[in-house]
Amino acid sequence: MPKLFTRQQAADYLGISYSTLCRWAYLGEGPSFCRVGKQPRYRMADLEQYLELQQTG
Repeated sequence: MPKLFTRQQAADYLGISYSTLCRWAYLGEGPSFCRVGKQPRYRMADLEQYLELQQTG
C-alpha cells in the first residue's frame, strides 16, 4: 500500500507553498490526489509523475 502524504507534506516535497498546492487543487491543476474522508492525500507516485511531466527540454 502506498504511503499517502498530507497536502503540507506534498507541498514540502514539491518545494512549493501550501497555498499554491491548495490553489492548484481548486483549479484542477497540479498533481492528482484522492480524499480520505474529507482530507486530500497525495501518493508518492502521483507526485513523481507530476514532476516528470513538468520537465522541459
